[in-house]
Amino acid sequence: MEISPEDAYGFFTSITVYSAAALTWLAWMTFKKYTAPCYPPGPTKVLPWIGSLAFMPKHNAWETYAKWGKEYNSDVLHLQGAGLDVIVLNSEEASIDLLDKRSAIYSSRPDFSIVEITGWEWLMSNMLYTPAWRERRKLLQKHFHPTKPEVFQPKFFSAIRDRLIPRLLEQPENWVSILRHVIGSTTLSLAYGLPIDEQGTTGKYEDNAVDNPRSSASLIQLAEAAVETLNATYAEGAVVVDLLPILRYFPSWFPGLGFKAKMPGWRRLAREFRERPFEVGRSLFAEGKAEESFLSLCLDDGEKDLEVVKDTAGMMIAGGVDTTISLLHNFILAMLLHPNVQRRAQQELEQLLATEKRGVIEWDDREKLPYLTAVLKEVLRWRPVAPLSGPHAVIQDDEYKGYHIPKNSLVIPNSWLMLHSEEAFGSNPDRFRPERFLDEKGQVNPDVKDPRDIAFGFGRRVCPGEHIAMYNLFITASHVLSTFDIEYAVDENGTVKEPSLDWPDLVICPPLPFDCKFVPRYKSEI
Repeated sequence: MEISPEDAYGFFTSITVYSAAALTWLAWMTFKKYTAPCYPPGPTKVLPWIGSLAFMPKHNAWETYAKWGKEYNSDVLHLQGAGLDVIVLNSEEASIDLLDKRSAIYSSRPDFSIVEITGWEWLMSNMLYTPAWRERRKLLQKHFHPTKPEVFQPKFFSAIRDRLIPRLLEQPENWVSILRHVIGSTTLSLAYGLPIDEQGTTGKYEDNAVDNPRSSASLIQLAEAAVETLNATYAEGAVVVDLLPILRYFPSWFPGLGFKAKMPGWRRLAREFRERPFEVGRSLFAEGKAEESFLSLCLDDGEKDLEVVKDTAGMMIAGGVDTTISLLHNFILAMLLHPNVQRRAQQELEQLLATEKRGVIEWDDREKLPYLTAVLKEVLRWRPVAPLSGPHAVIQDDEYKGYHIPKNSLVIPNSWLMLHSEEAFGSNPDRFRPERFLDEKGQVNPDVKDPRDIAFGFGRRVCPGEHIAMYNLFITASHVLSTFDIEYAVDENGTVKEPSLDWPDLVICPPLPFDCKFVPRYKSEI
C-alpha cells in the first residue's frame, strides 16, 4: 500500500508535534529539577498542603530536631507546608553565622496575626524588626545598660536580703508563692516606681490590697494573669489560625479551637496590663510618691513618646519575670537533686564569709566563689529556660552552605542541643556536673564555653535583661544556700516526693511543679 506525499506529510506532522511536546515537557521537568532551590534536608513533604509541618513535634521538640540532625547529617533542617518555611539551626556555628553575622536580615519576628488578635502586638519581643522595635530596645538599653548596675542592683539586693529570706524563714512551705511575688513585685517597682507595701509575710496578698486597682498587689496579680496568656497562646495551639486562616471563621466548639473562646479575655488582659500599671506609675510620679524606676528615669529625661515608654516598661515585666523565676526554679531543682553539689557550694560560701568576717554575700564576691559560679553556669546549661530560642524571621532570600533559605522563613535555634554539645561541654551532657567548668586548680576554666552565649539568644534579639537575670540568680542562690538546706519533701506516709524531670509544653520552660523543703541551717537570720 502506497502512502501519498500528502498523507506522509500529515503523519509526520502529528508525530513531530507530539514528540516535540513530550520533549519540551521532559526538558522543562529536567530544567526545573536542576534549577529548583536546594533546601536544607528534613522530613519528607508527603502530605498535601500541610507538607512536612505535619511532622512538627509537639513535645520536647528540641530532642526530635537533634534526632533529625543526626539522621540527615545536617545542622540545618527544613520543614515546609501551609505556605510556611521553618528552618531549624542545630549548631552554634550555624546560629552565629546567620543570626549574628547576618543579623541585618535575620533579626525580625514571624508576622503572626494571632499576636495582634490576642493583644500582644505592642510587646517588644513580638515586634518585627522595624524602627519601632529599635526605638524601644534603644530606650531600654539607655536606662538599664549593664554599665549602669546602680539602677537595678540595690533594689533587687534589698528584696532578696530583706524580704525573700525572712519570708522563707517564716513560711518555707510557701516558697513558690514567696519567690514569685518578691521577684514580681520588685520588677514591677523597678519598671514603674510602685512602692512595695501590701504583701504579708507569706507572699500572699491581702484581700483589700488586691481589690484596690492602684495597689502593687492588684497590679502584680494583673501582670501574672496577662503573662500567663502569652504561654497559653502557644501551648493551646492558637498559631494554627495563621497556618489555616479559614479557621478564623470556625466556631470555638470546633475540635481544636477551644482557645478561640478565651481570646477576647486574653486581649483584654494584654491591653489592661499595658495601660494600668503605666497610668498608676505616672500618677505616683506626678504626686512625688514614686520610687526611682525606668518610668521615672524616662520622665525625668523628658521622654516625649509615652507610647514607647509604656511598651518598654511592659516588656520589662512580661519578658523578665517568667524567665527569672524559671531560672531560679531550675537552680532549686538542681540543688534538691544533687545534695553533694549543694553542700560543696555552701562550704565555699561559709569559708568566704568566715574569712572576711561578714554575714552577706555581695555581687563583687563572684570571682572569690569559683565553685558557685560553676554551679550557676551549669544551671543555665543543664535545663535552659528557653530550649528553643525565640524564632527569628529572615526578611529576604538567603543561601547558607549551598542551601536556599526562603524569605520570611521561621528560623529556630535549638539552644538545648547546643548546650548539650559534648564538643563544647564535655562528656555526659545530660548530667548536672559543675566541675566541667573548672580547671585542675578548682578555678573557672576560661577555655570552656560560657553557656550565657547560647542561653539568652542570638544576634540583635539577644535578651536585653540578661545581666539582670544573672544578678538575680547569683544573689538569690548565694543567700538561699547560706541560709537553707534544700531537701526532699515527704508525704503523709513518709514517702519521698520525687520531682519530675519532664518539660512543660511552653515557650518559657520552668520545671514541672515540685515539692521540696527549705530547712534553716541556723537559728539566726543573716
